[in-house]
Amino acid sequence: MDKIIFINPPITMRDRFGDLASAGNNMPFLGLLYLAAMTREHGYKTKVIDCPAENLTLKKTLTIIRNEKPEYVGITASTLSIHSASELAKYIKKLFPEVTIILGGPHVSALPKKTLELFEDIDIGVLCEGEITIIKLLDALKNNQDLSKINGIVYRDNKKIVQTPPRELIKDLDELPLPAFDLVDIKNYSSLAYNINDVPTASIIASRGCPFRCKFCDRITFGNKVRRHSNKYILGMMEYLVNRFNIKELIIYDDMFTSYKKEVTELCKLIKEKGWDLRWSCNVRVDSIDEEMIRLFKDSGCYQINFGIESGSRKILNSVNKYIDLIEARKKIEIAYNAGLRVRGYFIMGFPEETRETILETIKYVKTLKLTDFQLTFLMPFPGSEIYSEAKRKGTFEDNWRKMSYMHCVYTPPNISKKELESYINKARRAFYLRPTPIIDYLKQIRSLKDFKKLVRVGLAFLKSQF
Repeated sequence: MDKIIFINPPITMRDRFGDLASAGNNMPFLGLLYLAAMTREHGYKTKVIDCPAENLTLKKTLTIIRNEKPEYVGITASTLSIHSASELAKYIKKLFPEVTIILGGPHVSALPKKTLELFEDIDIGVLCEGEITIIKLLDALKNNQDLSKINGIVYRDNKKIVQTPPRELIKDLDELPLPAFDLVDIKNYSSLAYNINDVPTASIIASRGCPFRCKFCDRITFGNKVRRHSNKYILGMMEYLVNRFNIKELIIYDDMFTSYKKEVTELCKLIKEKGWDLRWSCNVRVDSIDEEMIRLFKDSGCYQINFGIESGSRKILNSVNKYIDLIEARKKIEIAYNAGLRVRGYFIMGFPEETRETILETIKYVKTLKLTDFQLTFLMPFPGSEIYSEAKRKGTFEDNWRKMSYMHCVYTPPNISKKELESYINKARRAFYLRPTPIIDYLKQIRSLKDFKKLVRVGLAFLKSQF
């Protein structure tokens, strides 16, 4: 029986979160777990190595590969981790030249041919949704069949790099097996450190795709059409995590959890009927939820809603196709806050049309919101997003893949320096967090000495990053 090992390559918390590394999180890499479930179901021996979660170095990872002796190694990579993935591939090829190395993830999906041109130790790239493609590919490799017949890949044909036509998106997500959560150690994962209470945590995706066209988002992998698991599938996934791993907190990572309002309403009622000791959070667009649904969320165990607002300037929102109403956003945030939910606002600073005036508008606007958490990041023009090419034309863009984390400043708009933008970011963070309200709110969450120590650690990391 052929064996495949899926690997999330080594990358440090500092690489991902910068000065706020101790406030970062590790969640199960759902893309790998879906792929692993598929290969296992189709008869391939399957193993998952999550290097960041297991704190594995390159050397330790290579030792595992040596002991396992796989025929195939599948590596996932974002733009930030592509160099780590390529280094891993280089050493695998050097030590185990017979192993076929397959790369997946958002980076190769955005830049298929360029990725293989730059990183010669990668044999094949699986593009976009990979669950069907990986089985077609492995079967073809095992039987020495023509790879040009497989849609959704990029591969080497002698010295030529060939990209095949895209594969259709999966229409019925319920055809996929449950993610292979049993192939990782759930104890290695935790939510963001400023979610103070430390409980067994996991994440799921209930739907794929987003119908909107914000310029700063990469929609290559899942597309603009929203496809959703059935409530039966979602509930089964939750039940498996609760019963098998005693999960107490669930993060729903959908781009837009409330795309199907009727189905989400029914799901909340079903969750409540289960009576689990489970709290959950989700991402919601402000114009896709109303007061009734917010109260239903709270009633079914939701403890936090995350709203992507991005800017307090209408001019900026319009320039990046984020057509939301800031007055409505303030109202929805207040409703959620008054319902007893934690409310996190996501903001980005440094868009191509950004000016000092629009930055100050955002800072002023944030002060009017009843948020319990405020996440402000630099604009990150990822390959595959519409804003990637725009960033190359306007302002200053350091197209350095090693720095492409939201916590690093690689792009500055015209007439604003990097130092000035960093100063504005810090000013906005201090304006929010160094107030009595959020401090008192965090103190109220403390239930144990462990919670207190966690809060102190995060607080010190924040202060260090600011001063």
